[in-house]
Amino acid sequence: MNPTTRSRSDRRSHAAASLMLLGAGERLAISVLLSGAAFLGVAWALA
Repeated sequence: MNPTTRSRSDRRSHAAASLMLLGAGERLAISVLLSGAAFLGVAWALA
């Protein structure tokens, strides 16, 4: 196996890992936004 194919597969796995990281960050941001919106809705309803 020559180093070019190995580096290509390493690059592909690195891209997949960064995509997974991005997906996790997106889910975290969405959940934070949703909980913030729910908190604002409850505070506005109580005010």
